[in-house]
Amino acid sequence: MDMEIIKDKFQVIEIVEKENSLQDTSFNVFFENGYGASVVRGPYTYGGDRGLYEVAIIKGIPEEWELCYETSITNDVVGNLSKHEVMDMLINIQKL
Repeated sequence: MDMEIIKDKFQVIEIVEKENSLQDTSFNVFFENGYGASVVRGPYTYGGDRGLYEVAIIKGIPEEWELCYETSITNDVVGNLSKHEVMDMLINIQKL
């Protein structure tokens, strides 16, 4: 995913790229509303073996956050997402 596109498209507080040997792609996006997204892609993620992404909704700040399973968007992680579908998820999370 192109971080510059995400920064340009969204009002992002911070994007934190995570070092993880098990993931090809791993970053968190934090929005002003206190929500964010953990976006991952790798051999052990839903759809990662096909180059697709997995998104979990998070709540908090870059220094202290947790997974959030109680939103109107989903109550679990969402996998098998294309780049376009990840962007749609980010739009919905930013609107919470």
